[in-house]
Amino acid sequence: QETGDYSDPPKKGISKTESFNQPPAPPTVNKPPPPLPTASRKAVVQYDFDGNRRDGEIPLKAGEEVTAISPDEGGWTVVRNALGKKGKAPTNYIDWSSMKGQKQPPPQPKQQKMYAIVDYNAGDEDEVDLYVNEKVTELEPDDGGWTKIRKEDGMEGLVPSEHLGILD
Repeated sequence: QETGDYSDPPKKGISKTESFNQPPAPPTVNKPPPPLPTASRKAVVQYDFDGNRRDGEIPLKAGEEVTAISPDEGGWTVVRNALGKKGKAPTNYIDWSSMKGQKQPPPQPKQQKMYAIVDYNAGDEDEVDLYVNEKVTELEPDDGGWTKIRKEDGMEGLVPSEHLGILD
Protein backbone atom coordinates (compact mmCIF):
# COMPACT_ATOMS: atom_id res chain seq x y z
CA GLN A 1 0.00 0.00 0.00
CA GLU A 2 1.36 3.39 -1.00
CA THR A 3 1.83 5.96 1.76
CA GLY A 4 2.08 9.73 1.44
CA ASP A 5 4.61 12.08 3.00
CA TYR A 6 2.78 14.49 5.32
CA SER A 7 5.87 16.16 6.72
CA ASP A 8 5.81 18.94 4.11
CA PRO A 9 2.21 19.85 3.19
CA PRO A 10 1.69 21.99 0.11
CA LYS A 11 1.82 25.76 0.56
CA LYS A 12 -0.79 28.26 -0.58
CA GLY A 13 -0.92 28.52 -4.36
CA ILE A 14 1.64 25.74 -4.94
CA SER A 15 0.38 22.58 -6.56
CA LYS A 16 2.03 19.22 -5.91
CA THR A 17 1.34 16.02 -7.76
CA GLU A 18 -1.47 14.46 -5.83
CA SER A 19 -1.79 10.79 -5.01
CA PHE A 20 -4.71 9.24 -3.20
CA ASN A 21 -2.78 9.45 0.11
CA GLN A 22 -1.64 13.07 -0.13
CA PRO A 23 -3.78 16.04 0.86
CA PRO A 24 -5.21 18.13 -1.94
CA ALA A 25 -3.43 21.36 -2.80
CA PRO A 26 -4.81 24.41 -1.00
CA PRO A 27 -7.27 26.30 -3.18
CA THR A 28 -6.33 28.83 -5.81
CA VAL A 29 -8.67 31.63 -6.80
CA ASN A 30 -9.61 29.98 -10.13
CA LYS A 31 -10.64 26.66 -8.51
CA PRO A 32 -14.38 26.46 -7.76
CA PRO A 33 -14.93 26.19 -4.00
CA PRO A 34 -16.78 23.32 -2.33
CA PRO A 35 -20.26 23.99 -0.90
CA LEU A 36 -20.37 26.82 1.59
CA PRO A 37 -20.19 25.82 5.23
CA THR A 38 -22.58 27.49 7.60
CA ALA A 39 -21.04 29.99 10.02
CA SER A 40 -20.45 28.47 13.49
CA ARG A 41 -20.55 24.97 12.01
CA LYS A 42 -18.17 22.39 13.50
CA ALA A 43 -15.94 20.20 11.38
CA VAL A 44 -12.78 18.06 11.48
CA VAL A 45 -9.49 18.93 9.77
CA GLN A 46 -8.45 16.17 7.32
CA TYR A 47 -4.83 17.19 6.61
CA ASP A 48 -2.05 19.00 8.44
CA PHE A 49 -1.73 22.63 7.34
CA ASP A 50 1.22 24.82 8.36
CA GLY A 51 -0.54 28.13 7.70
CA ASN A 52 1.20 31.47 7.36
CA ARG A 53 0.14 33.80 10.19
CA ARG A 54 1.29 36.86 8.16
CA ASP A 55 -1.34 35.93 5.56
CA GLY A 56 -3.98 35.42 8.26
CA GLU A 57 -3.82 31.62 8.02
CA ILE A 58 -3.99 29.26 10.98
CA PRO A 59 -1.84 26.14 11.45
CA LEU A 60 -3.96 23.01 11.83
CA LYS A 61 -3.38 19.30 12.50
CA ALA A 62 -5.31 16.42 10.97
CA GLY A 63 -8.08 15.29 13.33
CA GLU A 64 -8.40 18.70 14.99
CA GLU A 65 -11.94 20.02 15.48
CA VAL A 66 -12.63 23.53 14.21
CA THR A 67 -15.62 25.86 14.05
CA ALA A 68 -16.39 27.93 10.94
CA ILE A 69 -16.44 31.64 11.78
CA SER A 70 -17.15 32.94 8.29
CA PRO A 71 -18.06 30.93 5.20
CA ASP A 72 -15.85 29.90 2.32
CA GLU A 73 -14.49 32.73 0.22
CA GLY A 74 -12.23 31.85 -2.71
CA GLY A 75 -11.53 28.40 -1.24
CA TRP A 76 -10.63 29.67 2.24
CA THR A 77 -12.77 29.51 5.39
CA VAL A 78 -12.10 31.47 8.58
CA VAL A 79 -12.13 28.96 11.46
CA ARG A 80 -11.53 28.91 15.21
CA ASN A 81 -9.60 26.01 16.75
CA ALA A 82 -10.08 24.48 20.21
CA LEU A 83 -7.60 27.00 21.68
CA GLY A 84 -9.74 29.88 20.43
CA LYS A 85 -7.27 30.98 17.73
CA LYS A 86 -8.81 32.19 14.46
CA GLY A 87 -7.47 32.21 10.92
CA LYS A 88 -8.00 31.17 7.31
CA ALA A 89 -7.79 27.49 6.38
CA PRO A 90 -8.20 25.74 3.01
CA THR A 91 -11.87 24.77 2.84
CA ASN A 92 -10.97 21.53 1.04
CA TYR A 93 -8.78 20.47 4.02
CA ILE A 94 -11.84 20.35 6.27
CA ASP A 95 -14.49 17.63 6.44
CA TRP A 96 -17.76 19.48 7.00
CA SER A 97 -19.84 16.31 6.98
CA SER A 98 -17.99 14.53 9.81
CA MET A 99 -19.79 16.44 12.55
CA LYS A 100 -23.29 15.85 11.13
CA GLY A 101 -25.55 13.71 13.23
CA GLN A 102 -23.55 14.10 16.43
CA LYS A 103 -25.88 14.33 19.37
CA GLN A 104 -26.15 17.65 21.11
CA PRO A 105 -26.01 17.48 24.90
CA PRO A 106 -29.48 17.37 26.41
CA PRO A 107 -30.79 20.79 27.40
CA GLN A 108 -30.33 21.70 31.03
CA PRO A 109 -33.58 21.48 32.98
CA LYS A 110 -35.17 24.86 33.53
CA GLN A 111 -34.40 26.09 37.01
CA GLN A 112 -37.65 26.68 38.83
CA LYS A 113 -38.06 29.95 40.75
CA MET A 114 -39.54 29.30 44.18
CA TYR A 115 -40.20 31.02 47.52
CA ALA A 116 -40.35 30.00 51.16
CA ILE A 117 -43.86 29.44 52.49
CA VAL A 118 -42.63 29.30 56.11
CA ASP A 119 -39.39 29.84 58.00
CA TYR A 120 -37.00 26.89 58.23
CA ASN A 121 -33.92 26.56 60.45
CA ALA A 122 -31.24 24.31 58.97
CA GLY A 123 -30.59 21.24 61.11
CA ASP A 124 -27.58 19.86 59.21
CA GLU A 125 -24.54 21.20 57.36
CA ASP A 126 -25.99 20.32 53.92
CA GLU A 127 -29.17 22.35 54.67
CA VAL A 128 -29.81 26.12 54.54
CA ASP A 129 -32.08 28.44 56.50
CA LEU A 130 -35.23 29.82 54.86
CA TYR A 131 -37.28 32.89 55.76
CA VAL A 132 -40.92 33.47 54.81
CA ASN A 133 -41.24 34.84 51.24
CA GLU A 134 -37.50 34.44 50.57
CA LYS A 135 -36.95 33.83 46.83
CA VAL A 136 -34.82 30.82 45.84
CA THR A 137 -33.93 28.80 42.74
CA GLU A 138 -34.53 25.06 42.61
CA LEU A 139 -31.28 23.26 41.67
CA GLU A 140 -32.46 19.67 42.15
CA PRO A 141 -36.14 18.73 42.40
CA ASP A 142 -37.76 16.99 45.32
CA ASP A 143 -36.00 13.80 46.35
CA GLY A 144 -37.53 12.05 49.34
CA GLY A 145 -39.09 15.26 50.66
CA TRP A 146 -36.00 17.45 50.20
CA THR A 147 -35.20 19.99 47.46
CA LYS A 148 -31.76 21.45 46.74
CA ILE A 149 -31.97 25.23 46.29
CA ARG A 150 -29.77 28.28 45.74
CA LYS A 151 -30.56 31.40 47.74
CA GLU A 152 -30.18 34.90 46.29
CA ASP A 153 -26.98 35.33 48.35
CA GLY A 154 -25.49 32.30 46.53
CA MET A 155 -25.77 29.81 49.40
CA GLU A 156 -26.89 26.35 48.33
CA GLY A 157 -28.38 23.52 50.34
CA LEU A 158 -31.34 21.30 51.08
CA VAL A 159 -34.70 22.39 52.48
CA PRO A 160 -37.93 20.48 53.07
CA SER A 161 -39.90 20.51 49.81
CA GLU A 162 -43.14 21.23 51.68
CA HIS A 163 -41.69 24.60 52.78
CA LEU A 164 -41.48 25.83 49.16
CA GLY A 165 -43.99 27.37 46.81
CA ILE A 166 -43.59 27.95 43.05
CA LEU A 167 -43.36 31.50 41.75
CA ASP A 168 -45.48 32.24 38.67
